Amino acid sequence: MKKLLLCFLLGAPLCPVFAQTSGSFTLTDAVERVISEMPTRLAHLKGDLLANNPEAIDYASLLQLKGADNCTISVFNTPGDTTACWKADLPVIDDFDQAKKAYQETYDALHHARITRLHPGVVYKLEGGFHQADETKQTNSIEFTLDPAGEEFHKVRVQLLLSYTMPEWHLTVQVYEKPGELGMAEASDQ
Repeated sequence: MKKLLLCFLLGAPLCPVFAQTSGSFTLTDAVERVISEMPTRLAHLKGDLLANNPEAIDYASLLQLKGADNCTISVFNTPGDTTACWKADLPVIDDFDQAKKAYQETYDALHHARITRLHPGVVYKLEGGFHQADETKQTNSIEFTLDPAGEEFHKVRVQLLLSYTMPEWHLTVQVYEKPGELGMAEASDQ
């Protein structure tokens, strides 16, 4: 069942990107659409308000990743930090070996993705070194950068997380802009 879910989730990574910014998409398509919306702080992808906390406002995401249990957007509103983050929570996995395989397959899909719709004639890749998942670590993480980044996307990061919360492994994909020093956006970035 989980193998079928991963094939569905990661399948057809080279599907064309459609004009809409909401709906259910493959991993590559979803990441490309989210990156294209980063300059607007994901304004066109925000759905229903989920929580309004002092540090961040959480929304349901109109853009859903196929096979994901949950997709959300957090917009941080602390002084000096106005970044936004899109997060997709994939189905939990009980067995570490299965979680490790899903982590590797998701990394491969992101690493081999070719993002072509951000700027005509420019092919972007996600660059991030692979780190084997370690069962002794509560959190395993790989951070990707966009190449070529250019001025517009130099702070965009795609993060793959595998974390353990007893008794399950959680696989998450996040797209966000890396804030400046001490978790805050630089004053010139606002």
